[in-house]
Amino acid sequence: MTSGTILLNTPYTPLLKRGLDRLRDRSPMPLDVLHGETEALALTSPDAWVLEIGEPTQASASTDRAAQLAADAWAVEVADRTPAHVTLRAGSDRARLFALYHVAECLAAGRPTVDWAIERRPVVPKRYAWPSAGNVWSPVFRPDQFKHAIEELPGLGINGVLLTFTPTHGTHYGRETIPFTLTEDGVAVDRHKLAAFRDLMDELKSYGLDIHLFHQAFTPPPFTPEKVREYYSGKCELPGFEIAVEKSSRELAEAIFTHLPQVDGLLHHSLECEWMWGDAVSIFPCADYKAAGGAFEAYLRGMSQACRKHGKDLMYWTHVSGVSARQIRLQHRLLATFPEVMVVEDHAWPNNLWPAAPVMGHLADDLREDVVKGRFGLSIDTVDGEYYGAGALPTAWPDPHIRCGKAAGDLRAEMSFVRMNEQSLTPLGTLEDINAIHVIATVEQWWEAPRPTETLWQEWCARRFGTTAASAVASALQKSRAFITQGVCAGGMPLMDHSGIATYSWQPGSVASAWAVFARPGELLVDKPYDELAGNEFRPWQIKARGVAIDEFLRNSREAEAAMHEALAEIDSVREQLAPEDAGYLRRCFEDALWMIEAVRRTAVAARANAVCLAEPDESNRLALEEACAAMEAFADDVETERGSDFRAVHWFLTTWYQGREIAGYGVPTALRAI
Repeated sequence: MTSGTILLNTPYTPLLKRGLDRLRDRSPMPLDVLHGETEALALTSPDAWVLEIGEPTQASASTDRAAQLAADAWAVEVADRTPAHVTLRAGSDRARLFALYHVAECLAAGRPTVDWAIERRPVVPKRYAWPSAGNVWSPVFRPDQFKHAIEELPGLGINGVLLTFTPTHGTHYGRETIPFTLTEDGVAVDRHKLAAFRDLMDELKSYGLDIHLFHQAFTPPPFTPEKVREYYSGKCELPGFEIAVEKSSRELAEAIFTHLPQVDGLLHHSLECEWMWGDAVSIFPCADYKAAGGAFEAYLRGMSQACRKHGKDLMYWTHVSGVSARQIRLQHRLLATFPEVMVVEDHAWPNNLWPAAPVMGHLADDLREDVVKGRFGLSIDTVDGEYYGAGALPTAWPDPHIRCGKAAGDLRAEMSFVRMNEQSLTPLGTLEDINAIHVIATVEQWWEAPRPTETLWQEWCARRFGTTAASAVASALQKSRAFITQGVCAGGMPLMDHSGIATYSWQPGSVASAWAVFARPGELLVDKPYDELAGNEFRPWQIKARGVAIDEFLRNSREAEAAMHEALAEIDSVREQLAPEDAGYLRRCFEDALWMIEAVRRTAVAARANAVCLAEPDESNRLALEEACAAMEAFADDVETERGSDFRAVHWFLTTWYQGREIAGYGVPTALRAI
């Protein structure tokens, strides 16, 4: 093919212009655009193909689920003529943009026109991304990553974004907090910052994206964070607190919708992160259920009032660390009194349990059934591969996320979202590091007849690493499964937290500790009714984790090690076909995986020796423990000599606190110091 003609039988719109710009940018050939011309004129063109674009088929927006799904449906049809006649059909202006991105990708890949044909219909109405301009755990800040992620969203069929304005997440406009501040007189507006925020909202709308803002817990004036913490802990009374929360919650939402009318809704979340409003105090976990429940209702009342007034959407994300089963029930009982609020559940919680956890496995059966009966959304952790190296170790194993993406459609979720960039430990960002396949394969499940995962692997690797190297790189990266499930997990329990080894979980007698799997081989780690669960007991409970024999783990560990060597050989086999920086990046992932597998292996041996010594503290067992500790210390020296003190976010396991005392050193887990 040398050239093509685009036949426009529709007025220009901003989204249509965005799609045509994408075509021109990706096409290796010149493109002629004929506006209002007849098909007969177009067919006299000497070009190889003609692309006909007409009006969308859906006349108006609707809140009905079926209508929402139909509006985002699209198809590209190819008639066998000369020149080839390609017709674009779409339910909405936004769906036309999705289709134009598809055609642009076909042009860039040099596919014959017969392969452009496709029909797509979503099964999840709201398909959102949570993008950021940097990793939340590091000073890395890449505004270009945020912009690049937004530019690529139509190609993924994503129709909305969740935005978190914080000094850590950031956008390509900067790491600014939202331009609204609570005062005793109401909400103060930063007019200087507001202009940039409006520009950002307009830019996002130019990609056809719906916009939801994160809405965090806050401290309403004139109360102080210290007093609010005491209140939630049952240590004091705070007369007038709930009234102040409801008033401030309503006024903050009013300010957002008044000054940023492009915003379509809010996603409330009780995390204590000081992300948006400054000093924040989370409702959950709590000691005083009455205080927490009253405040939670006050938050929802205030936001609901503003959302109803402005015709906006309201969601609540139940993602809260450290809560008990009773507090989970409390949240859902109160949410049931606000049917207009969409409940957003985690597909896997705690996050780093995603390799083995069932979908919404942290909920009792009755709670899960109630959730899926109403309006609900599903958070899919995707790039929370942060917990296994975040793209800097081989974490490109999308299967658990694929399963959860499919569940979102099967369970008729109204919304589902994925993360992008914010958990990448590389300087590349999600769509450029090896975790891209998580997002690509997950969002594919939000459409009818999802394409085979192997096809997605090959297409992505061809785009990212070149067609010649694609098969070898895909094969190597698929060995991420062995690294995660056999190298750094045991019995389904993760032996890493964030990107290091979690010493805090070494406390003696803790049934929730990942390292407890080596203390009681074959035994069920947590065997109690749901409503008695608290904190980290959810980890082993929901996967019915049992203890693992150390010999079994070591055998699996060696198999994972062998897989990493095979992956390195595959990367080396196409090294000349890779860009030097890509060859270096991929090699480093697998080389560092070998270091981490050995680190986890030595820690597991020490964990088993520790358990034996605690049970029978005789001289022989104590000597075995000392030898295991010495092996850990020696390996820690090797790691720091070769890779430096920041090897895989090493701060997570090099320093910990035990009984109020700081203990440092990779080979100094708290349980060992305890004995």
